[in-house]
This record gives sequence, structure tokens and C-alpha cells, in this order.
Amino acid sequence: MEEPIGLEEGWKDTHDSIKKIIKIIEGGSTKDFPVEESSNAYTIVYRMCTQKNGNHTDEMYERYSASFKEYLVESVLPAVQKLEGIEMLKELVQRWKNQRQMMRYLSNIFFKYLDRYHVIRHNLDSTRIVALKCFKAHVFDPIKARVLDAVLELIHTEREAETADHRLLKAIISIFCEMGLSDKQDAPAQDGVVTSEITLSCYQDDFEKEFIEQTHKYYARKASSLSEEESFPNYMIKAETFLQNEMERVKNYLHDSSETKLLEAAEHELLEVHQERLINKDTGVIALLANHATEDMCRMFRLFSVKSLQKGQQDGLQPIGDLMCKYVIEEGNGVVDTSHEEESVNLIERLLAKYNNFAGIVKDCFESHLVFQKALKLAFETVVNRDVTVKGKPKTSAELMADYCDRVLKNAQKVDEEEINKTLESTVQLFNHLQEKDYFADFYRIQLAKRLLMSNNMREHLESETILKLKMQCGSQFTAKMAGMVQDLSTSKDFQQNFEGEYPDGKIVLEEGRDGGKPTTIAISVQVLTHGYWPTYTSPEDLAIPPEIARCMEVFTEYYSNKQTHRKLRWVHTMGKNTIEMHGFTIGGAKKAKERKEGKKGKESKIHLTVSTIQAFLLLMFNNNERLSLEDIASALGMDPKELRKYMKSLTLQKEKILLKEPEGKEINPGDVFRVNYDYSPLKNRVSIPLVVMQTDEKQVQDVHENVQQDRKLAIEACIVRVMKARVTMQHSALVNEVVQSLSMLFRPEPRIIKKRVEDLIQREYLERDDSGSGYKYKA
Repeated sequence: MEEPIGLEEGWKDTHDSIKKIIKIIEGGSTKDFPVEESSNAYTIVYRMCTQKNGNHTDEMYERYSASFKEYLVESVLPAVQKLEGIEMLKELVQRWKNQRQMMRYLSNIFFKYLDRYHVIRHNLDSTRIVALKCFKAHVFDPIKARVLDAVLELIHTEREAETADHRLLKAIISIFCEMGLSDKQDAPAQDGVVTSEITLSCYQDDFEKEFIEQTHKYYARKASSLSEEESFPNYMIKAETFLQNEMERVKNYLHDSSETKLLEAAEHELLEVHQERLINKDTGVIALLANHATEDMCRMFRLFSVKSLQKGQQDGLQPIGDLMCKYVIEEGNGVVDTSHEEESVNLIERLLAKYNNFAGIVKDCFESHLVFQKALKLAFETVVNRDVTVKGKPKTSAELMADYCDRVLKNAQKVDEEEINKTLESTVQLFNHLQEKDYFADFYRIQLAKRLLMSNNMREHLESETILKLKMQCGSQFTAKMAGMVQDLSTSKDFQQNFEGEYPDGKIVLEEGRDGGKPTTIAISVQVLTHGYWPTYTSPEDLAIPPEIARCMEVFTEYYSNKQTHRKLRWVHTMGKNTIEMHGFTIGGAKKAKERKEGKKGKESKIHLTVSTIQAFLLLMFNNNERLSLEDIASALGMDPKELRKYMKSLTLQKEKILLKEPEGKEINPGDVFRVNYDYSPLKNRVSIPLVVMQTDEKQVQDVHENVQQDRKLAIEACIVRVMKARVTMQHSALVNEVVQSLSMLFRPEPRIIKKRVEDLIQREYLERDDSGSGYKYKA
């Protein structure tokens, strides 16, 4: 049986082993402590702590701590304290490495038994924690103020573009991190984990707090001078470089938890404090937008969208968005203010160019951020909904936009389809900023009808795609009539094909040929439309129809009635077009016409002339009359002379002078007399006279305004009744707000108009006032 080991005897052997380890470590030896001696040291400690007679566990735990204290106070602290600056930091790092080596031997080998049983049983700090506490209390704490100053000076040097020893800084920062020891001695150990644990308290309290404060001061000085000296783009380049350097600093030697605080400090001083001054500089936001400085705007967005500038109601991007909105409004107003000098289509084209430019900036430079989307929306709502004057006449943006779409779609054959789709897409986006979308819908339907009925170059799929784009913006109800018009055209084509199945090529025989000759025929193509989808068209009620045309109408009406028993046709001659043949004329232009005047006979040809239906009717009258006055023609056709003038104008006063008038002049006046221009000599044998119906006149515009106002009246009343039926009782202000909100997709009704409609509904007993007099009740 082994003899018990006395305290002093056992400690002497253990202490000798500790001294030997210290000598090896401080001597810089690469050799490990002999394994046999390590085993003997562990055995001595184990026996002293487990022997029943003379158990020295408590004493060995205390002497373990004392051995570290002795070494640190007598050897380590003096060695570090005598040095300054970087040398002091290097010595501290080396001494910390030595300390960790000692802990590896003493904690993991010599005194391992204490951790396995004694520490857990008595809820004590582990031997490793004891060693750390000794180093902190006897080395680190006495010099940490000097260490902090040296580290901050080293970081400042690096910020001033000088080199710094990252490995040294990282080693010092790790010491700060490991010196954060908790002192919760009363809490029980859990699963073998001791109560004193390493935290970041020392790093945060003794280093990070002062480091962040110094960061604030450093960048406050930098930003103050740079904001005065540098242009906004150059300032942003330097600010971004500073921030990238700080992120690298965290990556190289700081603790990860410092990144957010460090960047917030730098961002606050570099960006937030001087933002207003910077963005309002001559080289600020407005200059970037004006010069389309894409790279600088991308950088501006990256900088001012940082999380630290998004605080509560504040947003680092909002001041930039406000400036952008102001600038876009100025640019848009500049386009609108010069509209009197431009054609209406050019105005929309120029607005679209502005919109596409700024929409591209929002998407590419500002990543479609909500702040800039709102700024763009507000700006163009302000611009697009302004009163516009084109060539001295007041116009609505809705009308101009519909005209622009009409021009694009009418010229679809001349432009690449992909380009047309892009143009229409951006036009619909611009249209979305209109407040009076119902006006656009009516004007667009008028133009759509003319394209569908009159255009020879229409691309039906483009019309459908445009309607689909509008539908996605405003809903199916908005485009229901437009879609119905396109569908009508397709249905009408099918019906025409069936008609031509019974009447080949749509030809109707007017008179059988004599002596085996060819019969007299007229080929007709009828477009049957649904009345509810199309704009309202008027046709002279007492229009005198030539017998040959009347015969064609009878044949088609009979055919249609047999196919559609529950529908009735109403002929609209003002929307039709005819091709008539002119005989006895020469082809060749002005030269041939001159020769004819001089009596030289040229070869006579048959000319195919495409005119409106009413123009065809009046031209046929000259087969039996050499000269006719305006009043004679009007009386014979059963038309108002004022209405007849616009049909005569394109035949008499424009490029193709089919008729001559007496006296000569630039206007059609009462009493004018007309005759056939036998010297007319076109360049080709097919001539189209511009159709009067393709031009939107002031009366049509006035009709649209009247129709829209009437539709709005009905829409407001329907909305009021619908809301009140759902709510039963409502205060006046709440009702107005809900009606405005419900109808804002199409138009924005004025509160006074809503009030007027409410009064009317009260008189018609749909509503009644409540007892307070400030609200309403729904009457079932």
C-alpha cells in the first residue's frame, strides 16, 4: 500500500515541474515537456487529491492559482510594462501565447483531475478559467489602457493609408475577446459547464466602445472637410472606399459583431450628417439625373440605402426621391409648356422619351425601390394631368395619348413589331398615371373603330395585345367594349365569307347582260357590328340612296334576316367607303393634264377612285349633271349643306381635285357651283381620297366630353348606392372618401359633384339623412 503524499512534498515536485515548463516556454524551445514527467506530475496531483488520509484537493486548487499569479506578477507584467507602443503589443501577444501553453500543460495534464471531479462537485471555475482570470487580473487589467491607446493609434495609422500589422492587431483583439469573463458564482453548473464563462464583455466595454467613439470623431473630421472640397460624385467615391475599408478591417482583425456598429458610425458621419448639403450641391442629385450619370447614381443608391439610414419614418433615400420628383416635374412641365409649338403626337412622344429615361434610371440605378417608384408616379401624375394647349386649342392628355396610340398602330406596317410593342408598353405605363382614364377609353374607342373599319394595314393581333395591356392596368370592365369591337370584326369577316358563299366574291347582279354580254354587278363587303360596343355614329335620316346601292342593301338585309332572326340592321353610311370607276381620263400626272389642255389626245384609262360612301353618292350625280351647286347636291342627297361641306372639301380643295368649284377659293361657301375636272390626270390608276371619317373633328370631341360627364354621373350614383347598401349608414366625409377611392381607377370625382349626386339620390328616395344631419341612411 502506497504511503500518503504530504502537501509540501507533493507540491514541491509539482512546482518543480511547473518551473521546468516555464523555462521551456520562455526559452523558446520547440521541444515538448517529457511525456514521462508529465505523467508523473499528473499522478502526484491525482494521489494528493484522492488519498483518504491527508486529502489535499482544496489546497492544490488554491496553489494552482497561486502558481500562475506568481509567474505573471514576477515575470510577465514587468516584461510588458517596460515597453511602449507596438513593442509592448508584440510582447503582450508573446506572453499570451506562453500563458496558453502553460494552460495546456497545467489544465489539460497536471491538474486535469480537478476539472473532472472537484470543480464540478463544488461548482467552481475550471482550471482554464482560473488561469484566464489570473492573466486578466495581474497582467491585462494593469496595462489595458495603454494597450487600447496603442491599438487605436495603430488603426488610425492604417486609416491614414499607412500599413499596419494585421496579425498583431488580430492577436490583440483576440486577447480582448478572451478577457471577457463572467463572475456568476452563485449559479449552478449545467451539464458540466462551469458558471464562469468567456463573453465579449471586455471586448465591448474596454475596446469596442472607445473604438466606435474614435471612429465617429475620425469620420466627422473627414466628412466635414471633404463635403466642402469635393464634388458629390467624388465625395461618394471616397465615402464608399472608407466604408469598404471598414468592412475589410472587420474581416482582417476585428470581431464580427463589431461590423454593424462600426458601419453605422461611419455611415452616420459620412452620409447622414451631410446628406442635405451633398445632394443639393451643384454637382448633386439634379446634376446626376441631368447628365444621366448611371455609375454615380448606382453608387448613390448603394450608399444611401444602407440599413443605418432607415430609421422609423426617416429614410436615407427619401430626400433623394423628393429631389428626383421635383426635377422630373420640371422636365415634364418643360415638355408640356412647349406643346403649343408641337403636334399633339410629338408632345406624347417627347413625354414618353422622358418617362422611359427616368423609368430606366429607377429600374437600373435605383433597383426599382419603392421611394423612387412613388417619386416617378407622383411626378408624372402631376405632368400628365396638366391642362395642355396644342396649336392654341385646349386638349386633354387622354385625347393626346389616344391619338398617339392611333398613330403608332396605324403605322404598324412600317415599323418592326418588337419596337411597336415596346412603344405601346411604355405608352400604357404612362397612361397609368392619367386620372381621367374614362376620357382616354372613349377617345381610344373612336380611333380604334376607325382603324378597324377603315385601315387597310391593320394588324389585328397588335390591337388585341394593346387592349390586353390596358386590361391588365384597369381591369376587364374598362376594355370590355374595345375587346368586343375586335371580336365583332372577326365575326363580321366570317359572316362575309358565308355571304360570299352564296354570292361569289360578294357580287350582286343589278342587270343581266344583253345579247350574252356580262351582267352589271356591284361587289359589296358589309361589316356587321354590335351597337353596344361601338361609338355612336349618325347618318342622315333622309339620305337619298342611289337605286343600285339600295338594291345591294336589300339583298344583304334579306340574307342577314334569314340568318339572324332576332337582330335588326341599321345602316351607317357615314362609316362606309366605296370604289368607283372613272372613265375618260388619262393617267400621267401634270404633264398629261397639260397636254390634254393643249388639245393633245392621250390614251384614256379607267381610274379606280376610293372615296367615302356619301362622296360616292354625290359623284354619281355628275353622271347626269354637268354642273351642280352645293344646295342642289344637298337637296338631292337629303343632307344639311353644312354637313355636306366636309365631304366636298377633300374632292375639291385638296391634292386630288376631282371636282372644280366656282368661284375659286380655299373654303366651301353657300352658292358654290361644282363640275367635273376632266383635266384630272393622276399618276396611278388607283387613287384614294382621304376619308373624312378618319379625322376627329371638334364635334366628336365635344360629344366625348358630354358622354363622359353623363357616364360619370351614373357611375357616381351607382357607387354611392352600392356603398350605402353595404354600410346602411355613413357619415358624409366617410362616404365621399370611399366613393373617391372606388372610382379612382377611372377618374377622380370632386367632392362637390359627389354631394350633388347624393342630394339627387335623396330626392329620388334612395337615401335619407340621419338624425344628426351629417350622415345618411340607405332606404331599401
